[in-house]
Amino acid sequence: MNLAPSEAEIQRAIMDLLRVHRVFALRINSGAIPDKTGRPVFFARWMDGKPACGISDLVLLRDGRVTFMELKTAKGKQRKSQIEFEQWALLAGARYVVVRSVEDAERWVRQRP
Repeated sequence: MNLAPSEAEIQRAIMDLLRVHRVFALRINSGAIPDKTGRPVFFARWMDGKPACGISDLVLLRDGRVTFMELKTAKGKQRKSQIEFEQWALLAGARYVVVRSVEDAERWVRQRP
């Protein structure tokens, strides 16, 4: 029996935590669903029209700064597109954090820039 929380359960708990601490959080759905013909329809796209692969799960705004938060399970690994997005975000001057638990997110909330 697997007692480890799923990424969706971690995400719900972290969203609750962020609400309590009054951190603006925007959840990003970047997946796709098939249309009537079976072709994927992407939820999010970049300005050039390409699917927004790799974008973080959450976009946070605190103290006038943007942080991209990627949520993973204890054993989850970032995909190549997520690592590329992380590099882009950091080069653009944003913060980027990978969290694997509510406790990780709590540490982020308590840290100050």
